[in-house]
Amino acid sequence: ATGSAWWDDVEVIPLPPPARALGAEEQVAFFRDEVRPILERRCFECHGPEVAKPKGELRLFHRELILRGGESGPAVNLDEPRTSLLLRAIQYDLFQMPPTGKLPADEIATLTEWVRLGAPWDPSEPAPPIAPH
Repeated sequence: ATGSAWWDDVEVIPLPPPARALGAEEQVAFFRDEVRPILERRCFECHGPEVAKPKGELRLFHRELILRGGESGPAVNLDEPRTSLLLRAIQYDLFQMPPTGKLPADEIATLTEWVRLGAPWDPSEPAPPIAPH
């Protein structure tokens, strides 16, 4: 349809039941110990802090930047986590990220749980300056 956006036809990824209930401190530890290493190892080459021009204008090194997103929109949708572009990309659904090969199932499960939890981040990390799109 004329004027429709790409997300009008977005399929929703079914999310498995939560793996566990975590308190706020446990969520930060989960991010720091399990999620951040995946992002650093699998995503920062194209979307990290050292990249002058990140792919798709998407930066994945701070929560505010992830929620803001890139050219395709926010990477994580806190209102509808299962529609998050990050999850669709790592499932090789809408995009194929990382482009070098699909993540192992355990890493997909970890990132999926992190998005389900609301993408908790270590509050001790200072927010980067955010320029307008």
